[in-house]
Amino acid sequence: VGEIKPPNPSKLIVQQGVTIDLTTSGSILVAGKTRSGKTTGIITLLLQVLQWGADKFNSRIVIIDPKRAELSRLPGVVTIDEDGGGHAILAALREFAATIIRRQEALNELSEKTGDAVHWWQAKMHPSFLFVDEYVSARTLFPKRADKDDPTYCLTEFDALMKRIVTMGASAGCYVIISI
Repeated sequence: VGEIKPPNPSKLIVQQGVTIDLTTSGSILVAGKTRSGKTTGIITLLLQVLQWGADKFNSRIVIIDPKRAELSRLPGVVTIDEDGGGHAILAALREFAATIIRRQEALNELSEKTGDAVHWWQAKMHPSFLFVDEYVSARTLFPKRADKDDPTYCLTEFDALMKRIVTMGASAGCYVIISI
């Protein structure tokens, strides 16, 4: 793992001579057939981020495994509820979205102090990632229509949170990796 530590937290090594520059990139979609190495490749990217450790701006890695497969054995991975539902997954998405807002507020405050826009990497923020493995499976956990007793537990809420995170996250150094 030490051999793949990137030169700084905003550049991830894909292979020798190839990097992903998070200062100019957005969220990532990884598609491929079953057992093709998607998850292994993504974990290799996330290990690089983890080597930089947390920052004072609440950087984090959130992994969602909706099938309770091999990733669910790792500490801190969010998976389905005991009853097979996705309440814990929605809670993790809400917290990740809240982190984006807090990080953006910190950047806005820094920008006001300096009189110029401050980017997340200039503020010494480390990137945050939300990795949703088996995205299609995750979407199937939620009913299309909300129940009156639980109005936010539905596919519309899941999709709205994902859209918000993907569209607002990059400016705060928060990215999504979706595997399908």
